[in-house]
Amino acid sequence: LAYFRGMFGRMQVAPEAADLARVREWARTTGSDTGQAIDVDVLIRELGLDANAVDRCLRALAGEGMIARSGPAYVLEPIPDPIIFESYAAKLVIELGVAQRTIHTTTDEQIAELRRLMETTLDLVDGNSFTDVDGWIEANEAFHEYMVRLAGSAILLDTYHRLGLPGLNRRTLSASSLADPALLEDHKRIVDAYEARDAEALIRALTDHADRPRQ
Repeated sequence: LAYFRGMFGRMQVAPEAADLARVREWARTTGSDTGQAIDVDVLIRELGLDANAVDRCLRALAGEGMIARSGPAYVLEPIPDPIIFESYAAKLVIELGVAQRTIHTTTDEQIAELRRLMETTLDLVDGNSFTDVDGWIEANEAFHEYMVRLAGSAILLDTYHRLGLPGLNRRTLSASSLADPALLEDHKRIVDAYEARDAEALIRALTDHADRPRQ
């Protein structure tokens, strides 16, 4: 307990930043069911943190809106829009850097592979519906990751991986989600811009694509 301004209250100890980042990533990438209870014992075992550290992190994430308290347990909440927007803004920064570095140096073979990966994302959509949500998430990640790989930077690729975008998609997409045609058209525009070596068109396509979650 702590005494402050004439009142007693329980003093909360802030979690370590590294611990909080790991638990936040776990919460972003675990499951897809809103209201799903978090198994604290599993979390302790998987992340190798002690119970007190996990408790501090869960309290902090509840404050962020990533999870909620339900009686003695914590449950998954829909990922807050600001976190989604921030993740895609960071992705855009990486992709714009890659675009500027690779638009004139990517080989025809690499662009052909990029087109093949793009077309795989199209094959998993029928009209406005995903035919296989998990398959589409994997195909979408393969497409975007390959573009980042074109820069030839292991550090940049690791930074991209740390965004945890496949897990974010698993938390936000389901079989009933709309397969927005604009997202697929963006993929086509990205590849078309690479084939034309058109930096301005590539930047526009990537920027439009990153802005879709806000629409």
